[in-house]
Order: sequence, then structure tokens, then C-alpha cells
Amino acid sequence: MSRGENYFTRGLIKGLGKVFFLKVLQEAPAGSPPRRLVGSFVDEVDYGLFSTRSAPGLEHSWDPEYFLKVAKALPGWGERELVLETGLAGFTQRYKIETRAGVDAKAAFPGAPVSAGIEVDYSRLQSATITMGAGSRKIYIPGNFIPAAYEKFVEEPGNYDSILFDDDNMLVDQIVVVRSLAVEVESKSDFTADFQAKAARVNDLGGGISYSRKSERKFEIKVDDGKDYLFAIGAVEADKFADRR
Repeated sequence: MSRGENYFTRGLIKGLGKVFFLKVLQEAPAGSPPRRLVGSFVDEVDYGLFSTRSAPGLEHSWDPEYFLKVAKALPGWGERELVLETGLAGFTQRYKIETRAGVDAKAAFPGAPVSAGIEVDYSRLQSATITMGAGSRKIYIPGNFIPAAYEKFVEEPGNYDSILFDDDNMLVDQIVVVRSLAVEVESKSDFTADFQAKAARVNDLGGGISYSRKSERKFEIKVDDGKDYLFAIGAVEADKFADRR
């Protein structure tokens, strides 16, 4: 899977901005690399039907939380709360599933952890309805901090690592962490008996992860195993803030 195909859609969380939703959940306990993506730089990758849009990669490309470290060191910024959280329990929204035609068409069912993934053909999938439960939250940098910090960085760029101004990277400004999640997927065609058999085998394992058939063309996965997972990520092309001066 190419890095731009890590996501099954890009969508708006009302009042909180746009994020990319992961096909495969990543375990994200406190202090783990996925949890420390906020304030970190990642590669900029192609995304969309014709690779016309940019998306963040999922791996750190520099010191974790580098932006937060250098922003905190700015005069008068040491006591500022640069990262906030807001709860998302009860959030539900339907999104169109996006994938590039002919590219990486087969991948894991949207929103499944690695241990419970079942391969589906994304060219046949139509939409996903996401419902987040207790413990789900967005962790983010308030929007005005990034441009305000860059106004200071560009005054003495030689004092900072070049990653701050690298146009091949993006700065992660928000992630969504879920502890309880349901994703109902609607297909353009009937789910097969083979898929249902694989879903039954996952259900037999227990452990808080289960699939259920809602209709001939709808299947749902529920993840409620007590773990924190990275489910969505948002990022900005931070180098452009340096160009505004």
C-alpha cells in the first residue's frame, strides 16, 4: 500500500476541521509514536483520485514534537498551552469512501485494527458511517499558534533545523484517538459469503472486536477492546507560513 492509500477518506469533523481517516487503526497508548504525532513533522504524500491533493504520512520524519519544543522556547511562550483535547464521544457522521482508481483497490476493512482486518475491494465500497464512543477525543494545536510561531521563526531561521521550512514535509496539527468505535460500510454490491465467514472467525476470537451484517450490502465493525487507537490525522503545509512574511 502506498502511503497516500493509508486513508479511506478525508472529511470534516464539524467545528474541528478536516482530517484523514485511517484504513487500519494504529495502537496509540500515551507516549507512543502515533500519540506523539501532534506537533511533529511527517512526509507529504500524494492523495486523491488523481493524486492532486496532499496528505500527511504516518511516520515521524524528524524529532517527535519538534515544533512544540521550539515554539515553547520562544520568548513568552513557555507557559502557553500549545496542545488541547476535546471529547468526541457520541460523534457520528457518514462519509464517502475515496480511493484512487486502479491503485491499491484491496485493503483492510475501514477502521479495523491490524489483528482484525479483513480484505475488501475499495472500488466496490460506497460510504462509511463513523460513530465514536466513550474515550474518543481530538488532540490538537489551536489554529493561530502555528502562524504566530512562524512569524518568530523566520526572523532568525538559522537558529532552527531546516525541517521547519522544508516543503516536502507537513506539520501534524491534530489527531483523533478512539477507544470505542463503530464503522458501518455500505458497498455497491453484496458482501460475499467468504467475507461473512472471515468476519465470523474474528467474532469467535472475542476480545472486544466484532463484525455484524446490517444488510446484504452493509457491514459494521465495532472496536471496544479498551485500547487507544489513532484513527484520524490532520496536518498543514507549515512552510507556507514562512513564505507569507
